[in-house]
Amino acid sequence: MFLSLMRLERLAACLCVVVVLAGCRSQPAEVVAPEPLPVPESASIRTEAYFAETADGPIRGYLAWVDLTDPALEVITTSPLPEGHGGNPAAEASNQPTNEWAQETGAVLAINANFYAFMKEGGTDILGLSVNDGVVVSPPREVEGYPADPAVAVLRDGTIYIGPVDAAMVPEIEDGVAGVGGHAEVGETDGLLVTGYANTGATARVAPARRHPRTAVGTDASGRTLIIAVIDGRRAGWSIGVTLPELAEIMIDAGAMTAINLDGGGSSSFYFDRGAWLGTDEPPVTNMPSDAKGWRSVANHLGIRVVTEQDNGDARD
Repeated sequence: MFLSLMRLERLAACLCVVVVLAGCRSQPAEVVAPEPLPVPESASIRTEAYFAETADGPIRGYLAWVDLTDPALEVITTSPLPEGHGGNPAAEASNQPTNEWAQETGAVLAINANFYAFMKEGGTDILGLSVNDGVVVSPPREVEGYPADPAVAVLRDGTIYIGPVDAAMVPEIEDGVAGVGGHAEVGETDGLLVTGYANTGATARVAPARRHPRTAVGTDASGRTLIIAVIDGRRAGWSIGVTLPELAEIMIDAGAMTAINLDGGGSSSFYFDRGAWLGTDEPPVTNMPSDAKGWRSVANHLGIRVVTEQDNGDARD
């Protein structure tokens, strides 16, 4: 039921999707998320409101496609803590909500990234690989007996890589973030959500069989289009969330040949500054994070920023 409806939804034109969503609203005003208007297919950043009806309830979220062949766009990630920050010297991050990070860095599109853990001594431990401008913020995890964690990385030659990343590969990475891989929960797998257009969500992590808010990132066959999905959940009547196999199917239908699952639950967040991107006064398009207080402060982020002349002047060798 879920998959057939989802495929039907992905075959609909963008305008039809918006109309369907408008017709399905039955929520109070405070739970209605803003919806993007259709963007020309030629745009380097396209977003689409996602909706599917299932026997268990509705599923809502946002999809985005980013054409990284556009020289005006660059992938950015969260910077390392500044030297002498005064906190726990072992900490790798000071958490920040995704919307605030996007506004601070000038990202027009931003999502949450790695899983993380709070440290007893203060600060945050980012779980797995996080690289910013070639600087390792958090090294790849090495869990004995299991493959390396899956990551999405922009390599120094400008290409995108999605797959397991170990310490030997780190010098090739300019920017990257990671999910988590093999574990007793799913066995000795590489943790990919989508593998060569095949749905491998059942062996991705975490909690693959349970419905939660989710965040995923992938690429198409060219390796030049970044595909993003952020699905809301834990909001009865609005969105029930998805399992990892369901998330994988959404990514495949969106065109992803390879994809990984990032941190989810209350961390799942989507921010698109549509007004800044299109040069209008429209408000940002956002998902509906599941925490009662709204945006959760997360350890790190993945974003898309418009390159300025100053950026080009300061370009790295």
